Amino acid sequence: MLVLPIAALTWFQPLTGLITAVGAGLAALSCGLINVWHQKPGKRADFNRRRGASWLATLAEIMIGGLIAGATTLTVMGLAGWAAPLLIVALTVLMVMRRTDEQIGRALRLAG
Repeated sequence: MLVLPIAALTWFQPLTGLITAVGAGLAALSCGLINVWHQKPGKRADFNRRRGASWLATLAEIMIGGLIAGATTLTVMGLAGWAAPLLIVALTVLMVMRRTDEQIGRALRLAG
């Protein structure tokens, strides 16, 4: 969904487009990791229904996405020094949400 807007931005402001693409990529990667780490198994009968993620995972996605968006904005504005603390907090929240393979397997076996 962001390919065309970022491509247009890159056409007019290449550095801004690059920074925005990196920020969008980081936000997408962090949300993907959280969803893998906190997945919920579903029954075959539930495939037609939409399952919501846990509120903790959703809250973490919103927080990390907002921090990365703020860091991207500050970097584009030329205030990269102010962006670093936001990225550090985002990385810290991401590492707090991390689960090992054993924890993921245990959660899937218990729920299934």
